[in-house]
Amino acid sequence: MVIAVTEAERVETKAETPGEIAGPAVAVRLKITNGTDSTVDLSSVMVSLTGADGAFGQPTTSAPAAPFSGEIAAGGDAVGTYVFGIPAEQRDDLSITVEYVAGAPVALFVGEI
Repeated sequence: MVIAVTEAERVETKAETPGEIAGPAVAVRLKITNGTDSTVDLSSVMVSLTGADGAFGQPTTSAPAAPFSGEIAAGGDAVGTYVFGIPAEQRDDLSITVEYVAGAPVALFVGEI
Protein backbone atom coordinates (compact mmCIF):
# COMPACT_ATOMS: atom_id res chain seq x y z
CA MET A 1 0.00 0.00 0.00
CA VAL A 2 1.29 3.43 -0.95
CA ILE A 3 -0.13 6.46 0.86
CA ALA A 4 0.49 10.04 -0.27
CA VAL A 5 -0.64 13.49 0.79
CA THR A 6 -1.68 15.11 -2.48
CA GLU A 7 -2.87 18.41 -1.01
CA ALA A 8 -3.11 20.19 2.33
CA GLU A 9 -4.74 23.57 2.68
CA ARG A 10 -5.93 26.02 5.29
CA VAL A 11 -9.72 26.29 5.37
CA GLU A 12 -12.45 27.80 7.54
CA THR A 13 -15.14 25.33 8.57
CA LYS A 14 -18.82 25.66 9.40
CA ALA A 15 -20.43 23.64 12.17
CA GLU A 16 -22.45 21.03 10.27
CA THR A 17 -23.34 18.48 12.95
CA PRO A 18 -24.01 18.75 16.70
CA GLY A 19 -20.78 19.27 18.64
CA GLU A 20 -18.77 20.66 15.76
CA ILE A 21 -17.19 24.08 16.08
CA ALA A 22 -16.76 26.50 13.19
CA GLY A 23 -13.36 28.07 12.65
CA PRO A 24 -9.82 27.56 11.38
CA ALA A 25 -9.04 24.11 10.01
CA VAL A 26 -6.86 22.10 7.68
CA ALA A 27 -8.15 19.95 4.81
CA VAL A 28 -5.88 17.06 3.86
CA ARG A 29 -6.33 15.14 0.62
CA LEU A 30 -4.85 11.64 0.60
CA LYS A 31 -4.34 9.04 -2.11
CA ILE A 32 -3.96 5.34 -1.37
CA THR A 33 -2.67 3.00 -4.06
CA ASN A 34 -3.21 -0.71 -3.54
CA GLY A 35 -0.05 -2.49 -4.66
CA THR A 36 -1.15 -5.81 -3.16
CA ASP A 37 -2.81 -8.78 -4.85
CA SER A 38 -5.98 -8.40 -2.76
CA THR A 39 -8.91 -6.05 -2.40
CA VAL A 40 -8.57 -3.85 0.69
CA ASP A 41 -11.47 -2.47 2.74
CA LEU A 42 -11.02 1.27 3.34
CA SER A 43 -13.77 1.65 5.96
CA SER A 44 -11.30 1.48 8.83
CA VAL A 45 -8.76 4.08 7.63
CA MET A 46 -7.61 6.22 10.57
CA VAL A 47 -6.20 9.71 9.95
CA SER A 48 -4.99 12.12 12.63
CA LEU A 49 -3.38 15.54 12.62
CA THR A 50 -1.33 17.47 15.18
CA GLY A 51 -0.16 21.06 14.97
CA ALA A 52 3.08 22.90 15.63
CA ASP A 53 2.93 22.71 19.43
CA GLY A 54 1.29 19.28 19.57
CA ALA A 55 -2.30 20.55 19.43
CA PHE A 56 -4.62 17.80 18.24
CA GLY A 57 -6.74 18.50 15.18
CA GLN A 58 -10.42 17.86 15.82
CA PRO A 59 -11.96 15.76 13.03
CA THR A 60 -14.97 17.40 11.40
CA THR A 61 -17.48 16.52 8.70
CA SER A 62 -17.38 20.08 7.31
CA ALA A 63 -16.78 20.57 3.61
CA PRO A 64 -14.64 19.51 1.83
CA ALA A 65 -14.53 16.34 3.98
CA ALA A 66 -14.92 13.13 1.94
CA PRO A 67 -13.32 10.25 3.89
CA PHE A 68 -12.31 6.96 2.30
CA SER A 69 -15.07 4.39 2.00
CA GLY A 70 -15.72 1.09 0.29
CA GLU A 71 -12.98 -1.10 -1.09
CA ILE A 72 -9.95 -0.61 -3.28
CA ALA A 73 -9.17 -3.33 -5.81
CA ALA A 74 -5.68 -4.74 -6.31
CA GLY A 75 -3.75 -2.23 -8.43
CA GLY A 76 -6.36 0.48 -7.90
CA ASP A 77 -6.27 3.76 -6.04
CA ALA A 78 -8.65 5.90 -4.00
CA VAL A 79 -8.75 9.49 -2.79
CA GLY A 80 -10.14 10.77 0.50
CA THR A 81 -10.25 14.20 2.14
CA TYR A 82 -10.12 14.73 5.89
CA VAL A 83 -10.78 18.04 7.66
CA PHE A 84 -9.46 18.91 11.11
CA GLY A 85 -10.32 21.95 13.19
CA ILE A 86 -7.12 23.40 14.63
CA PRO A 87 -6.18 26.87 15.91
CA ALA A 88 -4.86 29.19 13.19
CA GLU A 89 -1.46 29.54 14.87
CA GLN A 90 -1.04 25.73 14.81
CA ARG A 91 -1.74 25.24 11.09
CA ASP A 92 1.73 25.80 9.67
CA ASP A 93 3.89 22.93 10.95
CA LEU A 94 1.81 19.74 10.89
CA SER A 95 2.12 16.01 11.50
CA ILE A 96 -0.37 13.75 9.77
CA THR A 97 -0.64 10.03 10.49
CA VAL A 98 -2.51 7.51 8.34
CA GLU A 99 -3.24 3.88 9.17
CA TYR A 100 -5.20 2.07 6.46
CA VAL A 101 -6.01 -0.95 8.64
CA ALA A 102 -5.41 -1.82 12.30
CA GLY A 103 -1.96 -3.31 12.82
CA ALA A 104 -0.52 -2.00 9.55
CA PRO A 105 2.48 0.31 9.64
CA VAL A 106 1.52 3.94 10.21
CA ALA A 107 2.42 6.48 7.53
CA LEU A 108 3.72 9.75 9.00
CA PHE A 109 3.88 13.01 7.05
CA VAL A 110 5.48 16.13 8.55
CA GLY A 111 5.72 19.56 7.03
CA GLU A 112 4.34 23.01 6.43
CA ILE A 113 1.32 24.02 4.42
